[in-house]
Amino acid sequence: MDSASKFMLELLTPRRLEILKYLSKERHPEEIAAKFKISRQAADKHLSILYRAGMVSKKVKYGKRPMVYYQITDAGAKFISNVEDLIENHILGLQKEMKYQLRELDEMLVSGEISEREYRALRRKMEVRYRWLSQ
Repeated sequence: MDSASKFMLELLTPRRLEILKYLSKERHPEEIAAKFKISRQAADKHLSILYRAGMVSKKVKYGKRPMVYYQITDAGAKFISNVEDLIENHILGLQKEMKYQLRELDEMLVSGEISEREYRALRRKMEVRYRWLSQ
């Protein structure tokens, strides 16, 4: 895997994705830290990584002291959309696979390849494995 791919994978943490979504309007790092109950340093680290990837822009506002605000860029919004599409497609694929496996299991029972007891045990295992899909 090349370094660009590794860097993009670094963006795929749940916290960074949450922060990116939260930045639909300008936010100060203190707001981000408070919202996600993380330290200011942690917020700065996440923002730094998102900024280096071009996912957020930063703007300095001058008042009593200069303050930096962050906001999602078009590239960041597109990234979020692509990640959500990827996840949705993956889940749909898993649901399709589960239905296929259940159909095969049903056919094995009907054809007599497995007993009812084996069927129930295999079906329970499958339901446990895929339980998170229906939540």
